[in-house]
Amino acid sequence: MDYKRQTVVLSVMFVLVGMVLISAITEKALAIISGLAITRPGPFSHLAFHMYAGRFIIPPHFVHPFGARDELQWLTIGSASPVGGGDEKGYVVADAGPRHVPVTFHFFNPARGTNTCGVDPVSVGSCRITQGNQAGAVFTVNNLPSPVLPGANGGDANSGDEGDNSGDTP
Repeated sequence: MDYKRQTVVLSVMFVLVGMVLISAITEKALAIISGLAITRPGPFSHLAFHMYAGRFIIPPHFVHPFGARDELQWLTIGSASPVGGGDEKGYVVADAGPRHVPVTFHFFNPARGTNTCGVDPVSVGSCRITQGNQAGAVFTVNNLPSPVLPGANGGDANSGDEGDNSGDTP
């Protein structure tokens, strides 16, 4: 029996098995989320953010591509070790548009499982997030609630015809 040949074959097997195990173990261990939020109805203002799990490497900040605050960017990593790992879960809140409507951008990159994101309120925008250990999350604010105009629901007690009995009886 050729012991040198067995040693080489066993060494190659250990290297291959080790590479498979290490890649499986670290698949999402060094995960990051690169976040981008875009608003079309008007600029962002009044920024706040929080992480339930993980940490911001680059905190959310305004980006001024055309002089307006119509983009936000951030970068997160898990906090299981100094170099990352573990869950990343948090949110960024910013007011959007000229009426300063608060919009919340939620993101979750679990150590195991599917990456998810969301916009609150859901009627104002959408999000998409890629899967894997280097996720990209893009949030888009497309429409904001219309302002409620005075008198739109029949008026108040001092205007319009509803709730005002003047001129109805002789």
